[in-house]
Amino acid sequence: MPDASTDYLDALLRNFGESASFNEIVVSCRGADPMVVLARLGALGRKVNVSPPADVKSERSEPLSYSTSCLPIPHPLDFEWRFTSACSDDLVKRALADRSEGEEIALLATPSVAERLASADHPEAERFTLFEMQRGACEALVPFANVTIEQCDVGQLTARGDLAGRYAVALADPPWYLPSLQSFVRSAAHLLRPGGVLRLCVPGLATRPGIDREREQIVAEARRVGLATESIEPEALRYESPPFELAAFLAAGLPLLSRRWRSGDLITFRKLANHLTQSTPTLHMYYVGAEWTEVVIGRSRIRIDTSRPALVPHLSAAIDGAVLPSVSSRDPRRNSPNVWTTSNQIYLCPDPQDLADSLAAMASSYDDLHPLDLANEYHRLVLADVELLTRVGAI
Repeated sequence: MPDASTDYLDALLRNFGESASFNEIVVSCRGADPMVVLARLGALGRKVNVSPPADVKSERSEPLSYSTSCLPIPHPLDFEWRFTSACSDDLVKRALADRSEGEEIALLATPSVAERLASADHPEAERFTLFEMQRGACEALVPFANVTIEQCDVGQLTARGDLAGRYAVALADPPWYLPSLQSFVRSAAHLLRPGGVLRLCVPGLATRPGIDREREQIVAEARRVGLATESIEPEALRYESPPFELAAFLAAGLPLLSRRWRSGDLITFRKLANHLTQSTPTLHMYYVGAEWTEVVIGRSRIRIDTSRPALVPHLSAAIDGAVLPSVSSRDPRRNSPNVWTTSNQIYLCPDPQDLADSLAAMASSYDDLHPLDLANEYHRLVLADVELLTRVGAI
């Protein structure tokens, strides 16, 4: 039975004329999953032109930004999407306009903005501090950025007295789930001085069921900690598809789309008062991927859950074709694999500790000037990941 989010998406879809292309529809559908959009178009009996427009075809000849980024390629277990370069530039411009000269700006889980500041050699970069949980991103940025980098749990910043009221602006791009969004709001309220501005990145109203109620709870939490809502800008944010998402779309047989189809909304809050107290709870941010062992070989990142052997005779694809054709956290197929690659390939392994040890040994002797050794099935696993990352333009 259709729910409120389906009704909302259907209403959006009915606004498009018969000449609208699938790409045009997806880009303007407030964050709705392209596979859901295609299914709803079918349910509404709408025929749509799935041929990619010329600019999308041209875009495919360009390398992904991930291929030249100093940051690690995003892993599907982290649910990480990064801003396009144009979006990062816009957010930096907004942040600088929101503060007085010399005041500091906090970046909460926005490594792509920090990288953009570094790559542009921005004269104000030293006024920005990135608070980021993922160690790999922090280590990658340190040699290149004038931005201050702090590897930490953003949800725990309310416990840091040295940071209270220090910043004029906070830019936050939390994982798009309610506990994370509320936790980032609390941390930003702690960091901001009275009159300071929080720009919070949130999912669009068609992103998933129940998002309208979640956004109401986010605004309520902001009000509770002394933040007043100033504006909500639909589709103000644009993200570039990570390689794992591109691989999922390939596996799902989805029509060719712009890599920059995903949008997000931007909510601007103003800090009116210090409402945080010692009783305000902190929240340890929970990342499923943090419990898995990671081995990095070149640009490939293989995650292995060494605590959970699979009841299979040998390393096997968890689904037909190995690539999970979805990036949704609600997909039940996410529960079975104990091996997960950068390109969204999922596997079952009877001895995950042996796999982790074997890949670690391989990584220690890896030379990207020479082809990978295909001595065993573990090495072929890495090669399959590298081949798919190359196909989607990440390498």
